[in-house]
Amino acid sequence: MSLIQAKWYALQTRARFESRATDVLANKGYEVLLPTIWAKKDGGGRASNTRVPMFPTYVFCRYDESVRDRIVDSTGVIRIVGYANAPTPVDDSEIESLRIVSSSGLGAHPAQFVSVGERVKVICGGLKGVEGTVIQDKDGTRVIVSITLLQRSIMVHLKMEDIVPVPKET
Repeated sequence: MSLIQAKWYALQTRARFESRATDVLANKGYEVLLPTIWAKKDGGGRASNTRVPMFPTYVFCRYDESVRDRIVDSTGVIRIVGYANAPTPVDDSEIESLRIVSSSGLGAHPAQFVSVGERVKVICGGLKGVEGTVIQDKDGTRVIVSITLLQRSIMVHLKMEDIVPVPKET
């Protein structure tokens, strides 16, 4: 396998088969990433911290497109994630970010996916109920609240966990 042609792909696994699929693929010689985070688990009446998959039922694998069938045939792997029935590569920079977050030991936790320009609603704090548009700058995530009639806006710095996407109207 040529690493020059190899790209990272997200693989969907069976529930609770992330580690098994990772081991099988690694034993086949592929570069695999199963990013994990710390989570509190309540087992038998006492809480403990344990590592759990950052994205349950997903692992990442770097391979050349010509060996796709060998990837999907691996134990625990359901499919390669993509669009229009075609596997879609994951950017190397995103994989590196996952590696850094996973190994940092910081209190990472799943969050709603929001994009710059997306309409969001504040779900807690003094601005609960306010809707606005997400922007990002050097200081982090900000939400712009606009009054269309007045053609005026105000910008507020918020934590990502304080906002959720506004459902699109159909």
